[in-house]
Amino acid sequence: MDIFTKKHSNSDVIILGVLVSILITIGIINLYSVTTPRGIEHQYYYNQIIWAVLGLVICILVIAIDYKKYEILSYVMYYICIILLIMVFLFGKTAMGAKRWLSLGIIQMQPAELMKIALIFILSKYYSDKKEVYTSWSIFKLFTPFLYIIVPFVLVIKQPDLGTAMIILLIGVLIVLFNRIKIFHFILMSIAGIGFAILAWYKFLKPYQKKRIIAFLDPDSDVLGSAYHSIQSIIAVGSGQIFGKGYMKSTQSQFSFLPEQHTDFIFSIFAEEWGFIGSVILLTICTLILFQILKISYSTEDLFAKNISLGIFAYFFLHFTINVSMLLGLMPVVGVTFPFMSYGGSSLISSMILISLVINIGLRKSRYE
Repeated sequence: MDIFTKKHSNSDVIILGVLVSILITIGIINLYSVTTPRGIEHQYYYNQIIWAVLGLVICILVIAIDYKKYEILSYVMYYICIILLIMVFLFGKTAMGAKRWLSLGIIQMQPAELMKIALIFILSKYYSDKKEVYTSWSIFKLFTPFLYIIVPFVLVIKQPDLGTAMIILLIGVLIVLFNRIKIFHFILMSIAGIGFAILAWYKFLKPYQKKRIIAFLDPDSDVLGSAYHSIQSIIAVGSGQIFGKGYMKSTQSQFSFLPEQHTDFIFSIFAEEWGFIGSVILLTICTLILFQILKISYSTEDLFAKNISLGIFAYFFLHFTINVSMLLGLMPVVGVTFPFMSYGGSSLISSMILISLVINIGLRKSRYE
């Protein structure tokens, strides 16, 4: 295919692909260390390899089809995901007090992860269809994108899944901001955001979620309870010092002091084993991934592609930033994964699909200049 022979397209997407491959490999290696001490949980390591291979196959399929053909499916994707989120309440699997999963035979899926992709698509489609949407001061111009954002936000926070709901809300808001809304509209959005934060506190958040936020503000208030995760994470990161304790020598991992270390807290174990130097290298890779996504985004003239890639940038920026901030005690523990490293098929495959979309755009951007 000619798209793979164009030199001006290949360099950026090759660099992006290599960086993501490195991060996935680091994640799998780290997952082996995390799960080695715990019998059956060692299966997580093998499962992640299977998910990575499956994700690679899906990525090839996504890249093979011109991204413009996905544009016409934007609304269908969104409403299918809304239906799946509703089905979670009716038929979902409950785990650790939350109902977030759907079982489809031997496959379990988390519709909220797919919703992030669908939201990026529908907002990108909306703004590409309405290039002059903000030529007037009418607040009604915010109504449609507001609905697209708030419906999945409410459905996800009711599961309850505060972290994913936050990501969905912030991705939506950032895409709206990318489209140069007027300052008046920004003020309205800010007021609405404060209002929804208050509403969420009283109507949607569970007691344990409120305790985590309170524990963030006052860690000493519940050292062995709500603040435990955060404190153990900080201990893990700090004990890694400059060069780390060494591979498979994490105290927090080997003695299982840190809960959920294979998912939300996997970076903490990496920092303990590889230290400050290893953490800087890892975060540099993440920063370079973000840079490459932005570079591809600003190199395309197609408005739909630009919004898609900027939405994907927002997705990864928010995940990297919130996860690391959470583990360092700079934010409450809200349950946000570290892309490509945290265990989970839905998270890994969703992230790989998003990267394949950016690669797709990078390979075909010259067609729509």
